[in-house]
Amino acid sequence: MNVYYLCRYVDGENKQNRKAFLSAVNKIDYIIDCIINAGNTVTVVSFADSADAENKKGEFKQLKDGLFLKTFFSLGNKNVFARVIGRSLLKLSYLLYLIKTVKPGDVVLAYHSPFYLGFLKLLKRVLKCKLIIETEEIYNNVSGNENKAKKEMQMLLFADGYLFPSKLLDEIVNINKK
Repeated sequence: MNVYYLCRYVDGENKQNRKAFLSAVNKIDYIIDCIINAGNTVTVVSFADSADAENKKGEFKQLKDGLFLKTFFSLGNKNVFARVIGRSLLKLSYLLYLIKTVKPGDVVLAYHSPFYLGFLKLLKRVLKCKLIIETEEIYNNVSGNENKAKKEMQMLLFADGYLFPSKLLDEIVNINKK
């Protein structure tokens, strides 16, 4: 089975100096190993953008047996304008890549991120893939914005399954017992 893991990820070398968080990368590595050990192939589709002022080239590379990494062109963080334009280009590239690559029946494991939460529903409908959302918190519950929290929950409920760090989130989000 093909699994596309949508997250902010860099390989151990991070030669391109992209933004990622070591604790998240370690957790992602563990999840990837579990998926590969179950006999699946994983393509990490990373939205890690430039961590400095330099532009980054996108690439597709094999990291090991059963594991591939796709990154995208990213404008450097030279100024606010470059960051806004770069983020928009990154989202568009990300969406187009997924539409072109994911096939019906493939699994999309998406880290719960405001970056692409809005287009996951579209991807699921258009691509007919199985959507699993990995979530560690409801962002808008933390911020206290009740309307945004409701919208976020609606987006989460659209998933076919979940990956949670605790039983509490399972009780809160997984009301349909998926």
